[in-house]
Amino acid sequence: MGLDIRAFSKIEFVRKQTDRDDWGEDLEEKGLMVLIVPKKVDFPAASRGLVKGSVYQLSPGGTTFSFRAGSYTSYGMWRDILEVMFSEERPGILGRLRGRHGPFEELIYFSDHEGVIAGKTLQKLSKEFQKNYPTAKKRIQETLEKNEYDKEGWNSSVWLSVYKNFMKAFGLASPDGLINFE
Repeated sequence: MGLDIRAFSKIEFVRKQTDRDDWGEDLEEKGLMVLIVPKKVDFPAASRGLVKGSVYQLSPGGTTFSFRAGSYTSYGMWRDILEVMFSEERPGILGRLRGRHGPFEELIYFSDHEGVIAGKTLQKLSKEFQKNYPTAKKRIQETLEKNEYDKEGWNSSVWLSVYKNFMKAFGLASPDGLINFE
């Protein structure tokens, strides 16, 4: 089991969920790409602009991109490496507990089972992935070795491939789509 990420370039509202068993199967049977925006989320700003508890579909002309971010454990470690690399003031989970901020903070604090990222949060993260790619490419090996992540089986090419997939997903989805964590 692992964390799958799906990016949608353009989405459109279909309906509010009719009941808790309404997962849009009727639309999927017609060959449409369907997703549900959860009713309850811990980070409401991440899905601002979307109707909670609703069925959405890929708009005509829209595209998708999917990838596996790894197991939930490895994705958590990938996120920790991202945090350590881009903030010398926020070392790993201690920075999270102290409330420090920096690039990618919405993704770092976003639970891997949380649902969707859209709107302004999506646009901000898309820009941060693009802007920080040269730095990530330059710092990854040093970060892995300095913090002993290399002993956990991480290498720079594996970590960068997940970064590039997120960069592609956020770029595709911004500004009118969303990223779905499944």
